[in-house]
Amino acid sequence: MRVTHNTLSRNLLVNLNDVSNKMQKMQTKISSGKRIEKPSDDPVGITQSMNFKTNITELEQYSANISEALYWLKSTSSVLSNTEDVLFEINDLGNRGGSDLMTEGQRGVLADQIDQYLEDLVDLANSNVSGKYILGGTQTLTAPFSAVKNAGGTITSVTPNPEGINGEIERVIGKNQTMVVNSKGDELFQPVGKDIFAQVIQLRDALREPQATFEASEVETCLDNLNTSLERVINENSNTGTKICRLDFIDHRLGLEILQDTEKLSDLQDTDYAEILIKYQAQENIYQIALNMGARLIQNTLLNYI
Repeated sequence: MRVTHNTLSRNLLVNLNDVSNKMQKMQTKISSGKRIEKPSDDPVGITQSMNFKTNITELEQYSANISEALYWLKSTSSVLSNTEDVLFEINDLGNRGGSDLMTEGQRGVLADQIDQYLEDLVDLANSNVSGKYILGGTQTLTAPFSAVKNAGGTITSVTPNPEGINGEIERVIGKNQTMVVNSKGDELFQPVGKDIFAQVIQLRDALREPQATFEASEVETCLDNLNTSLERVINENSNTGTKICRLDFIDHRLGLEILQDTEKLSDLQDTDYAEILIKYQAQENIYQIALNMGARLIQNTLLNYI
């Protein structure tokens, strides 16, 4: 078969164009830093990269949920710790006031101090974080407790939010995993028959009894009830601490998984500069050789064959 000069020229141009296209694609990958620009570049790889991206997005959402849950739980733990401190102080004042050696006036001073701590307890029970009440259940925009006062400004009782303060706030912390992140104000401060506010009020009023009617046994009963409530608060704080530790562990694990998937995604879709520069240099050499061969071919005229 006779190969004409036109055929050689046409084949040369086709090959030069093919090499040029390959170099153009490599230049795009080098400049963009992406090995896969469109599905046709690597159909299998693009599917895998989409799966990695979806998984990373889910893991990052779980991590964000955990961060929010930790903030809520740590705020709750701080309130519970402060509540413990206040109850310890009230207990100490009660023990001192229960002594038969105390005078009516001295007990009255202690009762006034307990009354101030009662105000602190109500404030702690109504603690809020970023405008949300942490012990109000799902009713986070309304104060969970209201103090009822007499004409003299003394607290006589504390009532809960009538809308309810026992709702649970849950956060998704993993695939098919949720966690209740709030402490219920009613179970903590006002379980049936064990109302902390009522117990403190009862102790305060017992210490204000006149000397003639004062009963040390009544103070002792109040202190026993308060100790039971204090133990309840301590247990709740311990449970909260356990949740914090668990979330810290899960969040650390999620961080490692996100890092691993991000590295795999990078290996899959990002340009390997060392490899592609070598390939680009090879194509550039081929292109230059083809140009040189083409130049020699074009120089051949009819005079070369005479």
